Amino acid sequence: MAFQNRQAEHLNRKKLIVRDIVKDSSGNIVSLTVDVERAEGRVSVEGTALNADTLNAEIKNAVKSVVSAIGPTSQTQAVYDSSTKVATTEFVWNVLIALGHTKINNPSTGGGSGSSGT
Repeated sequence: MAFQNRQAEHLNRKKLIVRDIVKDSSGNIVSLTVDVERAEGRVSVEGTALNADTLNAEIKNAVKSVVSAIGPTSQTQAVYDSSTKVATTEFVWNVLIALGHTKINNPSTGGGSGSSGT
């Protein structure tokens, strides 16, 4: 899946419908209650809905893609529990190893922000 932007004549244009106006004793507006509606004109592409389902699916597919591209080695084998949709710490760590991000905050391996002693 690839995300698509919404495309419309007047992207993000909104129509405000005033439902209530509260004024103080001087006649100044203190508050407005409005309803907001889209007023974008002709929509040529709806775009990808951004919700938990689409984002979780995209993340899961990206992780599967990374793991399958690396191949089944002892360093990259891990557990992903699809019943709870939670990656174990071992799974996340193995993905980081596979991506080469194992020097995070570890001055002895040349990574991180360790002091040089000067």
